[in-house]
Amino acid sequence: MDKNQLKAILRSAWSLDEEIQSYKERIVVSRARAEKNTPHYGPQSGGGGDGKRMENDVISVVDEERYLLELIDKRQRELRKIIGYIELLPKSP
Repeated sequence: MDKNQLKAILRSAWSLDEEIQSYKERIVVSRARAEKNTPHYGPQSGGGGDGKRMENDVISVVDEERYLLELIDKRQRELRKIIGYIELLPKSP
């Protein structure tokens, strides 16, 4: 493993961390949007759209959380690789 390969792995882990933070923020916004929805129980339409806004918002949150977990798992694998390479370095006296 040369220095450039190690830098690439470190950049990849850092980039994954940035993407994870971004998705966490997106999930907060999506949850707020889903929680802001109010159900309409009357026989008339409650407004425009397909009537599935809350359902779509909840599905969006679930999809984003699923992708976030995949990113976290990928970052953990990258960090384990980095730790493995660090452990290969010679110990200084």
